[in-house]
Amino acid sequence: METRQELENLDQKAKSLSEFFYSYCKMKGDQSYTNVVRSVRDYLEKRISYKLVFQNLKLWDVEDFERKDDYHMIILNYRGYIIQRFTVNAGLSSIIVSNSLNDVNIGKTYPNMDAFSAFVFALNPHTTSKCMGRISMAQETQ
Repeated sequence: METRQELENLDQKAKSLSEFFYSYCKMKGDQSYTNVVRSVRDYLEKRISYKLVFQNLKLWDVEDFERKDDYHMIILNYRGYIIQRFTVNAGLSSIIVSNSLNDVNIGKTYPNMDAFSAFVFALNPHTTSKCMGRISMAQETQ
């Protein structure tokens, strides 16, 4: 008798979960358990693949954002290879951009190559640029 009650309880939970997924995933057609499980698996696979594509397309993460009286500082991390710091001074209408390379991460990712020199050549991280006046941040980062 107790096993039968457990079985009915589990069946009710499965039915409730099935109904939830059916409405959440906006499924159409047969509402059988096997159809719902298959559809949920397909739905999750699509979501995971979309997430992976989005992560691969995303070039940078905002590592830090600081706001003080007259300036804002934004630090962007480009996949652990380069850190770019923007300091925007509203009072002086200026933007200072500085870059730094993570030579350890570059060496681990591209072993047996002189990849660090290629990064230095392409990105010129040892310079700090300062823009005053009406030059926008979008123009500076292009």
